[in-house]
Amino acid sequence: MATLASKTVNGQLVYYDAAYPHRWLDARGPDVVKWLEEGQATPYAAANNLAGCTSTIVEAGAGDTTIANVAGATGGQILITTAAADNDGANIQLNGESFYFASKWPAYFGIRFKSDEATQDDFLFGWCITDTDLLGAMTDGIYFRKVDGATSVAFVAEKGSVEAAVAGVQTFTANTFYVYEIVFDGDYVTAYIDGTLVASIAATNLSFPNTEYLTPSLHYLSGEAPVNTATIDWIRAIQIQTT
Repeated sequence: MATLASKTVNGQLVYYDAAYPHRWLDARGPDVVKWLEEGQATPYAAANNLAGCTSTIVEAGAGDTTIANVAGATGGQILITTAAADNDGANIQLNGESFYFASKWPAYFGIRFKSDEATQDDFLFGWCITDTDLLGAMTDGIYFRKVDGATSVAFVAEKGSVEAAVAGVQTFTANTFYVYEIVFDGDYVTAYIDGTLVASIAATNLSFPNTEYLTPSLHYLSGEAPVNTATIDWIRAIQIQTT
């Protein structure tokens, strides 16, 4: 259980986990941009579409791809269930691109996530440009990515379809919750998994996406014919847009 602590960042109030000071839980102030999804009484704009988000659903196989709250989950959870074909799944993005990395505006992205499949699935989450197929043709973003046929997770910064990727930051295991986090301090974007620093990319890197506004994003696909499921315990994205 997290112990709440607080600090001031660029004149804004930030709440964080005392055991993991990089892990922002919430923030308050006139220059705060944030999206906090805890899976508790989550409002839906329509079936399989979180309120305030755009969901692109692929369901070529038998059955339906669904996005729904998990009944009886402590603290709340969201479950993505794919239809039964390769590359069935869901692409979810918060509406409006409001996170920007050209300025030294500190930012945090975190997700607690698990999948029932270690190898035959694809996932991507972080900040991305608006795109209905993030795993296919996205051009700009800062994110974690795993592709089907492998268990290796990469951390990626991408600008204009040119990537700076740190491969092998994790060997993914099925049915295990992991906390993936991205922290931007104005000079570096740093990746953490379960509280451990696993990668860092400088803002001076030519692949650092500093020309486009981005938005919190998640893409999950089955990598084979059987149904796959992914569970999201929480997602948090926060930026202090002042220096």
